[in-house]
Amino acid sequence: MPETMHQAPSASRRLGEYLVRERAAHHLSRNPEFASFQFLAFHTSAAGVDLVAMCDADAMTEGEVVRLRDEFFDLVRRLPHTLNLKPRGRNPNGLLGFVFSEGCPESMARFIARQTRISHAVGSGGVSVSWAIDARNRRIHTHDNPVSILPPVIVAARAVYPGLEFLDSLLERTDLTGAEPAKGDRAAAGAHDVVTSPPAVWRAPPADAAARTPTELHGAGPERIHILFLAANSVDAPMDLERELSQIKNNLRLAKERDRLELTAVMAASIDEVMQSMLDAPPTIVHFSGHGSAEGVVLRDAAGNPHLVAGKALASLFALFRETVSCVVLNACWSEPQARAIGKHIPYVIGTRAMIPDKAAVAFSTGFYKAIAAGKDVPFAYQLGVARSQADGEDLSDLVVLLSSDDQLVV
Repeated sequence: MPETMHQAPSASRRLGEYLVRERAAHHLSRNPEFASFQFLAFHTSAAGVDLVAMCDADAMTEGEVVRLRDEFFDLVRRLPHTLNLKPRGRNPNGLLGFVFSEGCPESMARFIARQTRISHAVGSGGVSVSWAIDARNRRIHTHDNPVSILPPVIVAARAVYPGLEFLDSLLERTDLTGAEPAKGDRAAAGAHDVVTSPPAVWRAPPADAAARTPTELHGAGPERIHILFLAANSVDAPMDLERELSQIKNNLRLAKERDRLELTAVMAASIDEVMQSMLDAPPTIVHFSGHGSAEGVVLRDAAGNPHLVAGKALASLFALFRETVSCVVLNACWSEPQARAIGKHIPYVIGTRAMIPDKAAVAFSTGFYKAIAAGKDVPFAYQLGVARSQADGEDLSDLVVLLSSDDQLVV
């Protein structure tokens, strides 16, 4: 009888074997839940938990790339907690490698480079980046930066586990498109534990192994921060919105890096003006000051009369701009329900749980934008805003809330 021929492992699987053998990766790929990826593993270090996945990408469509990106990002956010791996200094990071054995077209490489996803949610956030690995031409197309604007964070390609230098070296010395590796290689790879189902308790690998490949999350200033200030005052109960706007302008004007800060103000804003402003110059931060209630915020209609815009409508609007808007500030009374609705789509949203005195609202904005102008992240800016209001005798720590994109209180 003829001998049964065993198919040689794909380039993705071969690359994964080297990660297990040389970079202390812990193999997860034999779990049927992860069948979408030819290789999936995790790694722990002093910096935190990293996931890495590889998939064969020859003839893959852009739609399939996006589907795998979303599936992998979900794993990055939940799998470390499922495996009882406690992130240390940061949320989990993940690298999704699209491996091309027959060469990667430039257009596909550029598309893959844009498939970064990030969540700053405390306890359930994470970052995933996508690389196109051209095994035939021995090239790696890394992800686009910056990953996010607020907080101003990027993930440097050289710091992504398992390391750009390691993968470059591996492509130089190894033909990933070639024949099956020698038995000695497979035996070495098989010596590592294979997790086939999430364990109740996972034991960390030796500390010296983790220390060899630290993964760092680097901070870097954004290219530009665009703040859209929206105001809608009331004749019956006027607020000092001009003073609030003036304070924000002064904070930005005095900032050391003021050239990277831009402010657009729309007074007596209608919903059409809001939409047009966001289309003309997509903002990073949207700040609303005016009246509100548990049902919505008050803007203007076409005739200039007060018009209540419901939280559901606001959430639908911001969902369309989730790629550019990083923070929404609802400096209006009783705006927490709207903040929660918007927060399903935007990384950070600030709302209020009660009526807020006009003076306290202005003080909060003053402190908040002092921090933003200094390059601080949103949670820090929120805390400084609260501290500034306390300095004026108004404690907003229980009245103004900062929510993350998974509907959790951040501070």
